[in-house]
Amino acid sequence: MKEQSTLKNRVRELRTRLDMRQSDLAREIGVTRQTILAIEKGRLNPSINIALKTARVLRAVRPYVWSGGAIGSPVEAPDAVVAAVLPTRDELRQLAAIAPTTVLVLASQLSYLRSIAALTPLTLPSPADRAQDRSAQLRSQIAARLRQGDVDAELAVLAPLYEEHAPAMVAATTIWDLSQR
Repeated sequence: MKEQSTLKNRVRELRTRLDMRQSDLAREIGVTRQTILAIEKGRLNPSINIALKTARVLRAVRPYVWSGGAIGSPVEAPDAVVAAVLPTRDELRQLAAIAPTTVLVLASQLSYLRSIAALTPLTLPSPADRAQDRSAQLRSQIAARLRQGDVDAELAVLAPLYEEHAPAMVAATTIWDLSQR
């Protein structure tokens, strides 16, 4: 039986190091606490956008980039290892001992990589994920403008709607209502 390296995330470890609750992290990156729980338990692979936001919030910015050759000991402990070339089984084991490892491969190299490691694919954001990200971004921009008070009084009345519904839906309803007058 072949030994397989497990590539896992360190979200919980980094979050607790910052003394941050799941709900705090969820609010910072614009997802639910249940999403953070699923990511930490390995039941959900986040989209690249969510993974990047999570890395930024958790200050996971010290990668060790390996481009082949001898594997040296980094001076400072990295948060992640990025293998820019396909490693051998022993090289992958050494890299995984340093930090969680991401291997950049071509589609033709996947079968080999599957034979030496248990893989967790990075998912690309779906159109729904991108729309949700955009909606969260618009919601935060609207909330900031409402806090600053640089909106008309009539629009300020809609603030609770923007908290519960997609900004585009509120705007569309408002425009439709105005066109009916």
